[in-house]
Amino acid sequence: MELDCKDTLWVEQRGEHIIEVFFHVEGLMKKMIAENHEIQCKNTNGHEMSTAEIGEMLRAQPLQEALNENYKKHHGLIGDVISEINGKRKIKKIIAAQQMIISGLEGSSSANNTKVVKRISSLNKMLYEVDYLRVLMIYFACYDLAPRDKLTMLKSIQKESYREAAKNMIYLDQGMRGEDIKFKRRATEQTREEFLDF
Repeated sequence: MELDCKDTLWVEQRGEHIIEVFFHVEGLMKKMIAENHEIQCKNTNGHEMSTAEIGEMLRAQPLQEALNENYKKHHGLIGDVISEINGKRKIKKIIAAQQMIISGLEGSSSANNTKVVKRISSLNKMLYEVDYLRVLMIYFACYDLAPRDKLTMLKSIQKESYREAAKNMIYLDQGMRGEDIKFKRRATEQTREEFLDF
């Protein structure tokens, strides 16, 4: 399902966090249901409706149905995204690993390289190859490794083209080149406050 600029809800909410959009759409659906209930109550409260009221009700019906379909579509898309986050792609685990690598923190304490490498290794078999590649590339951007250690990490990438992409990161940053590179963290370890802001 694709959204474009003709979809007013997409235009209005596209820059918002997925959870905020979820609650916004849910609020719109509740409002629509309440308005629909008001129309039904107006019909059943025992008085005869005027011609104007009948006309208003008839004009509102297709609009309500269109809004209802639009809200259902967005609610379904949000559900799909949440399923991806919690489901087979292990997005939560990927995000946690990426945050650990970038920040240098695990919870409120410092994450040493052994913890980071164990986390990456544990993800290898459960992630899609492209997700695992992204985690490794973030690791390579944040840490300098001795060539032998880096080669070991590269061998864990199954797909040849992905392995080549990770190898070619050295062309993006001169600091990643050289045979005499020793292990060190390239990115500055963040404080807990910096991490929460991040």
